[in-house]
Amino acid sequence: MKKGIKKVLGMGMAVLCLGAFLSACGSKAVSTEAAKQEDKSEAAQENKEVEQGSDKKQFVIGMSQCNLGEPWRVAMNDQIKMEAEKHPEFKVIYSDAAQDNSKQIADIQNFIQQKVDLIITSPNEATPLTNVVKEAYEAGIPVILLDRKIDGDTYTQFIGADNVDMGKVAGEYVANTLLKDGGKVCEIKGLEGTSGGIDRDNGFREGIKSNPKVEIVSVNNADWLREIHYGGRRNASKQIRKLICLLL
Repeated sequence: MKKGIKKVLGMGMAVLCLGAFLSACGSKAVSTEAAKQEDKSEAAQENKEVEQGSDKKQFVIGMSQCNLGEPWRVAMNDQIKMEAEKHPEFKVIYSDAAQDNSKQIADIQNFIQQKVDLIITSPNEATPLTNVVKEAYEAGIPVILLDRKIDGDTYTQFIGADNVDMGKVAGEYVANTLLKDGGKVCEIKGLEGTSGGIDRDNGFREGIKSNPKVEIVSVNNADWLREIHYGGRRNASKQIRKLICLLL
């Protein structure tokens, strides 16, 4: 990949990811006006190098979502589209795996065959998606993981929260505030093989260790869906209320 293409993809994704994730994608905090001016100067220089180093008119980005059943993922795609429209040099192709590992593998393989310039993906589950992400990465296509990781480090960048810390904070709140006198907990997790779900579970269990009187007595997977299987398909909020009543 040419130096110019790498630079334009880097600048473009900084804009796209700001819109999609509302976070700084690997950029350092700016605390002074002088630093802001320096950043502007560097960006202008990079733009100049792009124009001189590449004659490519359009860059194709493949966006592979694990599902669009969660409203915030729909919003993520909408925000990426909104930001991409400000940059006519980018074309974004979207795919929805509908929470199906095989479908997402095929989607990413399709992006590889199309020789897209960049792949952004939220892997449905870590292990099943590892090989195809590695395939794209080793083919010279930069890969950005959003929210969820794969096994290993064969990707270009990860953008997401510290899910272990998130789970730990929740566990400490349960142990020290909600159930400070002790109690039984039913943990309702997301999809079994997702990196976020695994990390939050590990963090939660670490957090409740501060109170040995708190005990996890049951664990269920809700598959990130509003409805879950637990003695029949029911609305999750109603099922949670029932579980709370039983445990208390």
